[in-house]
Amino acid sequence: MDLKEDMSAMEVRLVMKNKGWQSNDRLTNMGWGKDENGNLRYGYSIWFERWDWHGVRGNKVCIHNHTSNLTKINKITYLAAIKCLRAWKEFTNSVPTQMADGNLEEDIIQTPFFLKSKREGKLNTKELATMHDKLMQRND
Repeated sequence: MDLKEDMSAMEVRLVMKNKGWQSNDRLTNMGWGKDENGNLRYGYSIWFERWDWHGVRGNKVCIHNHTSNLTKINKITYLAAIKCLRAWKEFTNSVPTQMADGNLEEDIIQTPFFLKSKREGKLNTKELATMHDKLMQRND
């Protein structure tokens, strides 16, 4: 299933799960300040994470979005997911990190380890499990 802009936040998260991304969200008043009447303001945050990047297991890649406008939950979830998919296409030879302004840049700490593992042909856990399953089927 492909992402569609009119999907609910949960539908987007399920699509992303099937594409290898885990997600977490939070609705809280912590850190969002107060409104013009002095009432605590609530905000929503969504994080998409994955521990493998193009077949290499490493530290997690985390892409997130936040809003204090609770009517925008579906929209920001969709936008975060689109950013994840764009990162997957654009960062094939490096690992992305999200900066404070929301932009993605090459992670200067993770990328050298990623490239070394890629050169050495280290496989991630999922790929190893798939290989194991295929070998076990041959032995049956």
